[in-house]
Amino acid sequence: MASDPYSDAALAQHQGFQYERYEPVQQGPSCPTQAMYGAMMGGAVGVSFGVLFGGYTAFANRMGMGDFVRFVGKAAAGSGSTFAVFMAVGAFVRCEEERIANDAAWSHHAARVADAIDVITALRTPDAARIML
Repeated sequence: MASDPYSDAALAQHQGFQYERYEPVQQGPSCPTQAMYGAMMGGAVGVSFGVLFGGYTAFANRMGMGDFVRFVGKAAAGSGSTFAVFMAVGAFVRCEEERIANDAAWSHHAARVADAIDVITALRTPDAARIML
């Protein structure tokens, strides 16, 4: 069985177009969700560093138990909140960059599809059969 020379694929291939199958990327978490995950991760890392360095500083200065707990708590809270803010902002910026890149990829794909459709519709006119022969 012979293939149809006037099929969409044959006409597009005659003009040098190759059909590309576009596989959409699976959707991940939204930007606010990614920023929340970044804040939680930054908070955990910051609290860990605050406990380590605050504990070392309090131990090195030979603070009493009440002062030791108070100092380590302040150090953990301060470094945890600082790390959380920076990680949340970084995750949000990264999410926006990925969204912009995905939008650019979609617009490039849409432009190629529009060009292929223009060629196919132009080749389906009655004059196109005479031009191809």
